[in-house]
Amino acid sequence: MGTYYVTKESQEIAGCRLIRYGIGCRWREILGLSHNRQAVEWLVERCNTLELDPIHLEDVVQDFLYGDNVFEKRGIRRDRTGGSGK
Repeated sequence: MGTYYVTKESQEIAGCRLIRYGIGCRWREILGLSHNRQAVEWLVERCNTLELDPIHLEDVVQDFLYGDNVFEKRGIRRDRTGGSGK
């Protein structure tokens, strides 16, 4: 199984720094999921705790971005970009 971690991208646009977080493992990285580090850390923790096989990572990310209210039930709100914001 994969050991998952948080990725971080930083970009400067018109003098403002934009930071986006994603999820990665040995075989794959999915960048720019959310501006909310806490939400992505929660996702990473769940993937590690459940020993998610990396073959399912894309489906889990789809659920994270567009799925049911599992994240809201845990106090994590989605932001307007489809990621999670708190």
